[in-house]
Amino acid sequence: MGASAKKLVSAFIGQAQQADPAIRPRILRRAAATFAQLASDPRNVRAKKHLTSIGLEFAGAAHQAATTNDFTQLLRDTAKAYEELGPAAEFDTHATMDATALQHLDEAKNAMRTSIQPASLNKDSTLGRSATIKFQPSADEVVKGIVQEQTVAFWQGQKEEAQSMTVDIGTVLQPQPTPRLLVTPDARAYAKIQYGSDGNTQNMAVVDLGLGRRITVVGNYVAVIVGMDPPGTPDPPPAEAVAASLTVGASIGTFAAPSQAPLVRTSYIDDYERQEPGIFISSERPIPLRAVRVLVPTGQAATPGDPALPVVTIQFYNLNGNTVTSHTFNLLTGVGCYPITVPPDAFFFQVFTTLGTFLRVPFELSL
Repeated sequence: MGASAKKLVSAFIGQAQQADPAIRPRILRRAAATFAQLASDPRNVRAKKHLTSIGLEFAGAAHQAATTNDFTQLLRDTAKAYEELGPAAEFDTHATMDATALQHLDEAKNAMRTSIQPASLNKDSTLGRSATIKFQPSADEVVKGIVQEQTVAFWQGQKEEAQSMTVDIGTVLQPQPTPRLLVTPDARAYAKIQYGSDGNTQNMAVVDLGLGRRITVVGNYVAVIVGMDPPGTPDPPPAEAVAASLTVGASIGTFAAPSQAPLVRTSYIDDYERQEPGIFISSERPIPLRAVRVLVPTGQAATPGDPALPVVTIQFYNLNGNTVTSHTFNLLTGVGCYPITVPPDAFFFQVFTTLGTFLRVPFELSL
């Protein structure tokens, strides 16, 4: 069932009253065109005369100066027309024509906007909030609102609204240190940024959250999900590693405000296997999306008293599992300890080291 003519008139008048005076004539002309189309539709033949009359009133008002007095007179004229029309004023126009009218209303809303923000950024948009996250929270913690992963910001706009969008993510509450006990809490927080334009909204980048990051992406769709990786191996063993909780938040802004600090996604190497005496290897794993460089790895001794400065070799593989290239970082002497470029045809990597050392391999991202 379509909207009544009276509701359409009220909607157009309301939009025009709220608009800048310079834009009011444009809105009134759209109203006149809408009712002219309604009057010419054979499905509205019963109300053709009244639709034409309403359209002419809008057209006449559009030619005037569009002052407050003009609107007062327009309201009086339409009220008089409805009195003459009686119950027929509530007739329903055809749905397809209503869609045209609503489209005109949307155009009118956009026309009177002066903000740089997209029109779709309204009170229903989740442009930012916070959440408390923890790896594998208990049932009691879930009841308290602690989650392992949660969406904290989201926006979906129209095609014409695609632009630079900045996401600011950080810890809301400063973490407090805990005593070194047999239970060692650890928090490896991350943020997933899903973004894109039109039919390409499946892009995703995962970044280390740390104490805060800022990311600029492009598109008319942005979603920010925060979560927690498993806790790392404790220092020193045999302490028990447990997950800690963090309260983090994210905000979306409709402008480009990139940070000068590089974004990083760290691959934590906690699962070594010995290949031969003195050589440890990690499992093969995918290179993080958007990775462009490998920064210098950092190490921590797996056994107390052992040196934590091994020789680390990173080997890159293509989709067939064939070696593309490799690079060796000698953390003891400093030889080869500089950022290296991720080969464009490499999709997986593996780490070889001379000592049983827990490693962090940081990848710099192109965001």
